[in-house]
Amino acid sequence: GATRFTDHGNGTVTDNVTGLMWTKNANLYGAQNWNSAIDLAAGCSVGGYTDWRLPNGRELLSLTEDNNYNPVLPTGHPFINVQNDNYWVSTTCVNNPASAGYLDMGGGNMAGDNKGNNHYIWYVRGGE
Repeated sequence: GATRFTDHGNGTVTDNVTGLMWTKNANLYGAQNWNSAIDLAAGCSVGGYTDWRLPNGRELLSLTEDNNYNPVLPTGHPFINVQNDNYWVSTTCVNNPASAGYLDMGGGNMAGDNKGNNHYIWYVRGGE
């Protein structure tokens, strides 16, 4: 509900359930390959913070709401530019180091894909 998320008015949103801070804009850099998604975090200074990173799978899944689709986010969420498409997570696939995980923000499925392919990026800070 409305109290789950705190929009700080500076491009950042805190999820009060997990304590994680996310960029309000869920599509800062367009679709990128995985290495670019990792590298671009270093230059990201949304809200004046410089410790943004790709979320792991558990973190990105924590934003989702089971019965919602397109996107799989809680009703009334404060985020903008959410793509009903695949978002990279930081986790490399154990059985295939050339691939990393992604979450489909439209349908909620998590899978893996070659790191050279382009998916969307949504940065987080805190946690881990």
